[in-house]
Amino acid sequence: MDMDYEFLVRTADNVEIILDVSIFWQITDLYKLVLVTQDPPEDICNHTRSEILSQVSKYNMKEFMGLPNSKLIDSVNSEKDDTFYESRGVNVIRVEVLEKRCKDPEIQKIFKQIIDEKTNRIKNIEKQEAENEIKLCDLNGKIEAEKLNGTLLKIKKENERQENQADGIAEGSRIQNFIGNLGDDIPLERKLQIYFDIQNTRRLDLLAQSKTTLYVTPKEVDTKVINVNTIYPSNTNPIQTNIQSKLSIDV
Repeated sequence: MDMDYEFLVRTADNVEIILDVSIFWQITDLYKLVLVTQDPPEDICNHTRSEILSQVSKYNMKEFMGLPNSKLIDSVNSEKDDTFYESRGVNVIRVEVLEKRCKDPEIQKIFKQIIDEKTNRIKNIEKQEAENEIKLCDLNGKIEAEKLNGTLLKIKKENERQENQADGIAEGSRIQNFIGNLGDDIPLERKLQIYFDIQNTRRLDLLAQSKTTLYVTPKEVDTKVINVNTIYPSNTNPIQTNIQSKLSIDV
């Protein structure tokens, strides 16, 4: 069986609160019920009200109104006087608080405003936390992207270094072969000068073949078109070149 009641209780700071309560109970011993009490529902109602009043008086209005109904009922049930119900042949299965409100409408209005402000504040905090989490995820993503970019840049630099090293080794081999082919009669310094003069001549040849207009100063025109065969002894095989004077520069 169940019964619905409206209890008027007072908090520790003497604020009147109205509670809508449902009580679920059952008969366990009909003989005791008839023998001990003439009005079992009234006995159950009064005893339950007393237990609830005892719990409500521990809190002030703000604390009590913020207290979950389930916690209040758990406190009531944990301190329930089973001997009272057992002596009357009944058992209270559970007590539920359906609603609680201030008796004074003005106090209830103020309390509702407090609750609304608290709710809005919690929503704003949750919203800000969500935005902060999104920003943090975005920032972490950018940090990871920068780390990957840094790693990629290191790999590119290492590849460029290896390529430059390979080009340097190849160029060194070409210079070494060129110098070796000049023989032992020419000093090393002169051999290097010949090599670089030939390289300059080849670069000028490439410029002459292009359609680019080049403007230079007299000082910058430091060119030599050489025939390396003139520096070889007469009894050696000449070096074949196809470098021709094709560049005409106005200064």
